[in-house]
Amino acid sequence: MIVVMVGLVGLTIRILKVNGAGAWLALVILGFIAGTGALLIKVSAQLDNEQRMRSALLGAALSHYDSRSVYLNRNSWMRVCGDTSKYQLIPPQDLRSFNSMSRDTLETIDEVLQQLPASSQEPWRVRRALISACSEQAKLFEANWDEWHASGVTPTQGQAEPWQKEAMRLQSEIDALRKQDKELSPKVDEAFERFKSDSR
Repeated sequence: MIVVMVGLVGLTIRILKVNGAGAWLALVILGFIAGTGALLIKVSAQLDNEQRMRSALLGAALSHYDSRSVYLNRNSWMRVCGDTSKYQLIPPQDLRSFNSMSRDTLETIDEVLQQLPASSQEPWRVRRALISACSEQAKLFEANWDEWHASGVTPTQGQAEPWQKEAMRLQSEIDALRKQDKELSPKVDEAFERFKSDSR
């Protein structure tokens, strides 16, 4: 762009020396080109700044998510959520702490989603839905702790209680989301790798 503008300045000077009548036209054209060039440079710089800002915000969101998810993944409920054979080994305080930690993690996933293009959001939306479903089930088990430990999720006889029906519905959702999350987790890892390479 700068080379073109310098060339046009040289051409205009030459025209001004050769033809007085064409000089005004040349100046108008040159002014238009210079103005357009300056506008393009400004827009390009603004887009570059916006891209840098978005990249910085995504980096901060990924960092928040990373630190929150470390604690969440240490929670015994998060480790077994989806494996019903281990559910009753979970102490009630782990269900309680999971709900608190999951809220923080869901907020950080929302931060990440705000900075990602729509084409890159699916793995994060699946992970968000999985954590949310695990949290809902944890709350349900905590609220029905005694009955859950006495009769389990599936009734041995008679009709299921409303909380058992909801627990089974959530379990189906968790199973499907776990499978999806496992398939899509490399794309979540890619987001971290891309951010690391962009920030070098």
